[in-house]
Amino acid sequence: MKIFNYVSLMRIPLLIFSIVFIFSSAIFAQNVNPAQRTFSLSPGLTGKDYIPGVIIVKMKASAPSATPKTSSITPASEFTLSLKSAKVESVINKFVNPTNNTNRAATPIQQNDPGGLDRIYELKFSGNTNIEEVINELLQNDQVEYAEPSYIYRTNYIPNDASFANQSYLNIVKAPEAWDLIRNSSSVIIGIVDTGSDMDHPDLAANFYINTADPVDGIDNDNDGYIDNNIGWDFVGLSGTNRVQDNNPSVTSDTTMHGVHVSGIASAVSNNGVGVASIAFNAKLLIVKAGADNDGSSIYAGFEGIKYAADHGAKIINCSWGGYSTSSFGQDVINYAISKDCLIISSAGNDNRSTPSYPASYPGVISVASVDNLDRKSSFSNYGSRISISAPGNSIYNTLYNNTYGVFSGTSMASPLVASAAALLKSYYPAYTMNQIGSLLVNSADDISAKNPGFPGQLGTGRLNIFRALSQSLTQTITFPALAAKTYGDADFDPGATINSSLPITYTSSNTSVATIVSGKIHIVGAGTTTITASQNGSAPYTAATPVSRELIVNKAAQVITFSDIPVLIRGGAAVTLEVTSSSGLPVSLNSSDPFVASVSGSSVLPVRVGKAIITAEQAGNANYLPATSVTQNVQVTDTDGSVIKVLAALSPNDDGINDFLTIEGIKDYTSNNVSVFTSNGVPVMQISNYNNTDHIFTGKSKNGDTLPQGTYFYLVQFNIDGKQQRKAGYLVLKY
Repeated sequence: MKIFNYVSLMRIPLLIFSIVFIFSSAIFAQNVNPAQRTFSLSPGLTGKDYIPGVIIVKMKASAPSATPKTSSITPASEFTLSLKSAKVESVINKFVNPTNNTNRAATPIQQNDPGGLDRIYELKFSGNTNIEEVINELLQNDQVEYAEPSYIYRTNYIPNDASFANQSYLNIVKAPEAWDLIRNSSSVIIGIVDTGSDMDHPDLAANFYINTADPVDGIDNDNDGYIDNNIGWDFVGLSGTNRVQDNNPSVTSDTTMHGVHVSGIASAVSNNGVGVASIAFNAKLLIVKAGADNDGSSIYAGFEGIKYAADHGAKIINCSWGGYSTSSFGQDVINYAISKDCLIISSAGNDNRSTPSYPASYPGVISVASVDNLDRKSSFSNYGSRISISAPGNSIYNTLYNNTYGVFSGTSMASPLVASAAALLKSYYPAYTMNQIGSLLVNSADDISAKNPGFPGQLGTGRLNIFRALSQSLTQTITFPALAAKTYGDADFDPGATINSSLPITYTSSNTSVATIVSGKIHIVGAGTTTITASQNGSAPYTAATPVSRELIVNKAAQVITFSDIPVLIRGGAAVTLEVTSSSGLPVSLNSSDPFVASVSGSSVLPVRVGKAIITAEQAGNANYLPATSVTQNVQVTDTDGSVIKVLAALSPNDDGINDFLTIEGIKDYTSNNVSVFTSNGVPVMQISNYNNTDHIFTGKSKNGDTLPQGTYFYLVQFNIDGKQQRKAGYLVLKY
């Protein structure tokens, strides 16, 4: 067995690029908005840091051609007249069926992606293309979300002539103690996006993930858009400038064996009596080759590789490479992978600087710095506020090309060590999300600040300790904002408490007559006050959280009475049921302003005599409802002939309380009235204005106060309705 000795250095002149866009075919000749967006290459950046003649463009969702097609190839002729600065040679949708090689099927693999990956295109230009000029021309189109170079990233390792043929770093991170708790991670897939791996290495071969759904037979059996991707995928092939994809992610020489070393650190076959061991203890490795066969230090298709790994079952994706160019394309892909519950772990870089490196510094990525075997920052390791955690990265002994082993150093080695730990932790807590797994790893690190006084808060939370991540009790803290007052009848709502562990919170209500908990939401039962308590009883490694209580006040609800118009009623007719309801559903009470005209019983009104009355509807409320505002409706009772007044023609003023005066029903509703009484010969004997059946009445006396003799008399009633004079005449009989 031949042993190579290596350590790792990262040289990454990285472009800081903050302008981003999206691209879709046939729209560069329309909707042009000369915007203020401009692009320029960062000082020091050279053509070696991006692929010449290639630009990544993302179109806005509103772009007319943003909807992906079945074929990803857009005719270049659609663009040649649209760009003045360059001739478009080809347009390829990055993720919707990239058919730029014979090993890709005709089935689209991603359409209408929420993150917009289906709107990202790769433009290739013929001849010598001025990248800045073309990008700035693209940015003048308001349908473009971003446009940027296709950056090249560097692997983060340094060759070394040391001969450190053991794995003391496993003891440093407490792997043996962790193995006493669990020794099997075979159910977890780690995506290795790198220069490839040695698919025949005896200490790796058994751990490679095999896509059994797509055997090597020239057919895309699993319909994922990749033909015969049985053991991974190669996104680059021989050359980074002329990429040709295939289904063989193997390295071809020891000049590109960076990925072989990373693979072994992440998950070498363990407990097999030969070679090396890994923390993960036989986790599966999904190999995604993103580097070229003729260039062992460059990564040309890293983000394409991340998406592939996320789409093919990897829960942990290791990226031991990076650069100082931030890319909107890169962040889009990272967001996509996180949305699929993936944990991305990346090396921080080897330039002994605090400048953020990418993808390690993208939000959501665990950035790993390197320390030596004494927990001091490695001399080469980057540092800074964006570092998540540190891990051993000096003189790491592991697998190399062609059945060999050797030593590399670099953050490239520290990163897969953390990825391996994440796999073991996921096996121990299979129900946890990858975000929770990442939090456990980061929050259980050993404090190494005393050994690194020159780097306070710049090496993450400390040095990886996998045993502590598996065994220590972690504190949960519930944050529970005050509850806004509610009203009886409001819909169920989320209490809004959060917890740092992401374990489920349990709620209880102290007064179930006011509120209960239904499917984790507060369900209002009645008006009043209750206390809602949020609690979490703990689940290893988390201890029970201190319960937090909040008062909930539920106010009484308002209610509204709906009362339909009452039709004109006929004197002596049957009772009529009124249409009156309350929005609360509570019974409505009715009363009449004049029961002698219209009397009320329950929800019915009975016409008694000619006249007008007001019917009032009321609802007094209850424990859950406020009193309703009363509502009134007018009711008019007419005679059978439709008359609005009726004269009762019998008069016997003998003080027996019966017909002591001339009763005229309905007359009080017409205050401007005049009643005249005549003898049978037409002689007027009495005239009364404003007749009202109370004190303005005819009692058988003349206008002089004399008692009139018995007999028949005539009457004339005059009154106004809507300004028009009305008359009603007839006779009455006076009897004593």
